[in-house]
Amino acid sequence: MNPNNPLKQYFRQPSIYIKLPSQGKNYPAGSLTIPPTGELPVYPMTAIDEITYRTPDALYNGQAQ
Repeated sequence: MNPNNPLKQYFRQPSIYIKLPSQGKNYPAGSLTIPPTGELPVYPMTAIDEITYRTPDALYNGQAQ
């Protein structure tokens, strides 16, 4: 995929925003970038995410995340 694609902003957009009950305090430093609103975006799965998640081989050998 071309990184300069003008339509890149439309490929995946957050479907909902959530606030973490812990406010990110239990995560290692630098692992989260919490915006000023305190709400983190949640993106929908893509087709390749769904295929990877449901592949029996990936589930069996621990490659599914």
